[in-house]
Amino acid sequence: MNRGIKFKYFLNILITIFSTYIGLLLSDLFISNLIKNDFNSKINYATKKYVKKLRKNAMNETIKLKQEGYLPVVNPNVLLKNHKNSRIKSWFPLAGKSNSKTYLSCDEGYGVVKYNSDRFGFRNNDENWDKIFQEYSTLFIGDSFIHGYCVNSNNTIPKTYEKLSGKLAFNLGMGNNNPYNYIATIKYLIEPLIKNGAMINEIYLIFYTNDNININSFTENKLLEGSSLIKDSNDINNLKIEISNIYNQKIISAIENIIETENPSPLPSFLEPFS
Repeated sequence: MNRGIKFKYFLNILITIFSTYIGLLLSDLFISNLIKNDFNSKINYATKKYVKKLRKNAMNETIKLKQEGYLPVVNPNVLLKNHKNSRIKSWFPLAGKSNSKTYLSCDEGYGVVKYNSDRFGFRNNDENWDKIFQEYSTLFIGDSFIHGYCVNSNNTIPKTYEKLSGKLAFNLGMGNNNPYNYIATIKYLIEPLIKNGAMINEIYLIFYTNDNININSFTENKLLEGSSLIKDSNDINNLKIEISNIYNQKIISAIENIIETENPSPLPSFLEPFS
């Protein structure tokens, strides 16, 4: 009998301790969540307010840049999917307009990023292409990570690699790229470069999970009918890397179709200020 009383007494103590612990735990979770939600709501409000301010600043700055002759970055897939550009034969866009004052209409707190595109429309110092026959170089293929959206040119991945390694590096990335663009870059730029004697000894492809896209028959057909960006040269003693005149004319026409105000089509948000 005494053992039974002791067991019940001990069991009651355990139940009391457990109940108290559960009560305190639930109270703590409730209070913590309340404080967290209140804190997060304040953070979210402050963040949204700041982002709204940045967007307004970016809008105003891009309008000024346009007046100064700058063009917005037009991603290859935006060019490709335009209904007018879909009829351009033997062409797969890899980048934007060559030797052009370019801006990325996003602002992460240090202003709208702008740069001068190289002879192929990529984000490189154009004079570096003249060194590609004299020294080994590294090429980076990718999307916005490589292109360097919203960061200054000196802070892109290729430029950072160049500074750390001391090797000549080229940025062949464009925002919104996918495996079709990567294949096109290899097929229509890198292979012709190597064929012409460029000293390329490293190629890095950097991708992200959003590159896992479905097969697209239209893009696949355009990829198969594309043409080289490199202008043919028969002068072995004077090796030069120049953009094909035909490709250059097509890319300019394609960009004009995108920004044509007489026949406006739905534009991505980064092109709205330009339209």
